[in-house]
Amino acid sequence: MSAAPLDLPAAPAPAPAFVPYEERMRANVIKLWRRSFSNSVAAYERDIDAACRNHPEWFIVALAGGAVVGTCIGTSDQHRHWLYYLCVARHARRRRVATGLVRHLEGLMRAAGARQLGLHVVKHNRQALAFYRSLGYETEQISCLGKRL
Repeated sequence: MSAAPLDLPAAPAPAPAFVPYEERMRANVIKLWRRSFSNSVAAYERDIDAACRNHPEWFIVALAGGAVVGTCIGTSDQHRHWLYYLCVARHARRRRVATGLVRHLEGLMRAAGARQLGLHVVKHNRQALAFYRSLGYETEQISCLGKRL
């Protein structure tokens, strides 16, 4: 009996499903965010609650094999529409999960009447800037000011 060759291609990763957030996903979403962002768990809890109150249909989770591998949240104040908490687990990156999340959210927001979608990226995050530019986002000639309270 001969051993199987070691150079067999790996099985393709399951295509992610983009689904609305459900409360049963909370712990896994927070676990993903803790690995990617620097907010407190309390801040994540508040942001999940706010997303579920404001536009729950715009809180999108990417599932692959039943596991949470990405998130994206949309919000609006009726004049401006925003994307935030785009996040993909390290093992699922470079598999078009982030692109799928953004495109899915764009479709939902467009269907709801949004004409423009904004987001914030830290200036030195070249990888994120390149990603968003590849999807057609442009740097606008405005100044974004902020103040920690």
